[in-house]
Amino acid sequence: MTEPAPGGRHDAPPTQPAGRRPFWVFLLPVFFLVLIGGFGLFGLFGERAERMPSGMVGTSVPSVTLKSLDGQRTLDLAGLRGPVVVNFFASWCAPCRVEHPHILDSVRAHGLHWVGLAYRDRPTATQRWLDELGDPFRTIWQDPEGQAGVALGITGVPETFVIDRNGVIRHVHRGPLDADDMSNVIIPLYKGLVIEAGGTAQGFAPAPPVGSPPVPMQTP
Repeated sequence: MTEPAPGGRHDAPPTQPAGRRPFWVFLLPVFFLVLIGGFGLFGLFGERAERMPSGMVGTSVPSVTLKSLDGQRTLDLAGLRGPVVVNFFASWCAPCRVEHPHILDSVRAHGLHWVGLAYRDRPTATQRWLDELGDPFRTIWQDPEGQAGVALGITGVPETFVIDRNGVIRHVHRGPLDADDMSNVIIPLYKGLVIEAGGTAQGFAPAPPVGSPPVPMQTP
């Protein structure tokens, strides 16, 4: 039997020497700095990524050669002439599914001319996705290796570009479009570009084929 220590106390764990603190105390400031920095980065690159300015606005569409969804035609992106709205999407992209009804509505209600770029996707998967959700695009082009995405500086999908009659990028939207984005930004801008191209804001006539010179639009 163990004899009690002087004063009636049994063995006790050793105590910290006077004046020394546990090592984790010194890690607390580092932990809080990392935590604060993480929240800051999330605010910049997370849910507010679509608000970040794009360096592509005001520049001409870069030259990238793409194949059509059926593989029978090719397009040099630099030949795009608007007004036209270019949308990067993918069948594997959940936010694209959320955005898609708003694109469909913009075509039905306002006659916007959309060109789809299937980003890092298989043509069969893209076609199934469009068969399921509806196809609002005048033409669809494949970007299987992401070359067009790199050239246009996208940060992910979906991402949308509004292009004028001279092939100049006038607006970039990062992330999924919602009803407010459409009614407050995309549709008014498109209407303004139609007027700029010599058409009218009401009763849009069919947009010219992709890659062709702009055609003045007339009111039906």
